[in-house]
Amino acid sequence: MSQRKITVLVINDEPDAIDRRITHQLGVLADAGYSVFFAKPLGKNDTETFVLNGAYTIINYPSAYTSFSRNMFRILNFEQTAPEPGSRSLLYFLGMFLRGLFHAPLMASMLRNRLPKLKHVLGYWFEAFVFLFLLRFDLLYAMVKHKFFARRINEAKTRESLEILGNFLKPDIVHGHDLPCMINAVKIAEAFNAKLVMDAHEIYAGQFTFDKSRYKEQLSIEKYVMGKIDLLISVNSYCLNYLENQHGKVKQTAAISNAVLLPDGFQVQEGKLWHDKFDLPSETKLIVFQGGINPLRSIDELVMSLGQLPEHVHLGFITYAKDVSYYSALSKKLGVHHRIHYVLDIDWTEVLSWIKAADFGIIPYQVTSDNAFAASPNKMYEFAAAGVPIIATSNLPQVKAFVEEYQIGITRPFSHAPSYAQGITAALKWVETEPQLQENLNKAALANNYSDNAKTLLEAYERLLN
Repeated sequence: MSQRKITVLVINDEPDAIDRRITHQLGVLADAGYSVFFAKPLGKNDTETFVLNGAYTIINYPSAYTSFSRNMFRILNFEQTAPEPGSRSLLYFLGMFLRGLFHAPLMASMLRNRLPKLKHVLGYWFEAFVFLFLLRFDLLYAMVKHKFFARRINEAKTRESLEILGNFLKPDIVHGHDLPCMINAVKIAEAFNAKLVMDAHEIYAGQFTFDKSRYKEQLSIEKYVMGKIDLLISVNSYCLNYLENQHGKVKQTAAISNAVLLPDGFQVQEGKLWHDKFDLPSETKLIVFQGGINPLRSIDELVMSLGQLPEHVHLGFITYAKDVSYYSALSKKLGVHHRIHYVLDIDWTEVLSWIKAADFGIIPYQVTSDNAFAASPNKMYEFAAAGVPIIATSNLPQVKAFVEEYQIGITRPFSHAPSYAQGITAALKWVETEPQLQENLNKAALANNYSDNAKTLLEAYERLLN
């Protein structure tokens, strides 16, 4: 690396949850001798602007609404933090009243179960209707406010904060994580003649192929940014090729997976954590899912499949408290509530121990968009790192290839609830006939540690500077 201390400004637009993909890269760059600063909007629990986190510095910059995601977080948690006087609208209180009056989660589960034809005809619009008008009616006001007022004010305030920060740091490299922050990243890089990096965690515009207006908007931003960057990083070669085919070749690319970087001396806790916490019988088989639970991730079908499986098969969700109410209502209605268990809002270093204590990890996603087709989910690597076999859909090529390469699970074409039950049943039989499974899991964990990613990142930076 160059002898001069290189200043790297890494930015992201999420205030409250720093993706481990970002923290892994921050640590690698800082340990390699770069002067690293990570800028993000001020989060709801942040009290300081500058936070020294090991070898790099986190800068919590102010923004008018601290981004739309923070606004949503506050509302999704029922305004547990005191709002500004007069900030709650009549529509908000009407939403709260309707949710209480009609028991919205139960109504939502009934609609999803009893109107399959309507769901088939309306597709994603059906989910939007159920989510907004039954589960989160109060979000309608916030979304309209964001679209027409808050978004423009927030973007201007964010741009102002980052320009001041840029003047202070004078970065050599600006490294943006995901498309929403890249317009500001472009402006800062141009102002200081810095190299520009985009890490595409996903095919961002490809999430919205069902929403033509949103898709076109994000596609135009993506095209603009792709014409400005010096280095494109993404989670796999498929995503890199997809983006270049869409928008033209960029100067340099690097595929950096979502593999897990374990801290020095880290040990996955052994033991029957699920059995102990929830007082489960010893013969209970636990199928675990880690991450946010919602219909677009096909969690409905997964929960519905439980009634078609033996009584000793249970589901464990490592997820967020805000996601539980609907699935609690749905599982009660289906009579499987006692077989679903939730571990909520834990640090990612604890996640691996809870995964390790399960019998299988499941990736229930279906191909709902171009982005879903390209996915290499975090949880795929976390299951491998924890040493548990994987059940996944065969329709996701990256996931299917990973599972089959190391022979650490089974894949099936998931579609409706019975297909999930069939896949889980097959997995329970398959695991009894695989004497090499533990050896294969160890190989997968070793082959997908973060050391290769760290080397790829540092080599890409070297090429960028030279």
